[in-house]
Amino acid sequence: MINQQAKLEHASQERENLVEQNAANKEAYQAALEKDRAVSYEIAMGRAAGPTQGLRIGEQNRQGALSIANAQDRKDAARANYVASGHHTTIAANNRIEVERAKANATIIGSFANAFG
Repeated sequence: MINQQAKLEHASQERENLVEQNAANKEAYQAALEKDRAVSYEIAMGRAAGPTQGLRIGEQNRQGALSIANAQDRKDAARANYVASGHHTTIAANNRIEVERAKANATIIGSFANAFG
């Protein structure tokens, strides 16, 4: 029973991890699209021409890179949370099993003591 509960918790944690990682991947892709669109817009409007062209495009690229890095950080955090929660579930299940074993042993010892005492 305890092992089954732990397996269900692991499955739930895996699902949550996948949801978080997929969301982070989508955010990174969206950030890349927005960066490309902003650079294209600057060029199309003619504002990227002249002495500030490199500065404007560079700023758009830096903004996009920051958004992509933030999404990667979110993905890494989701993975770390998944691993930590998995360890917690395993430890908790093992502790519950040990408690149940101790109770069973105490009951057996108590029964023997009553029978032979």
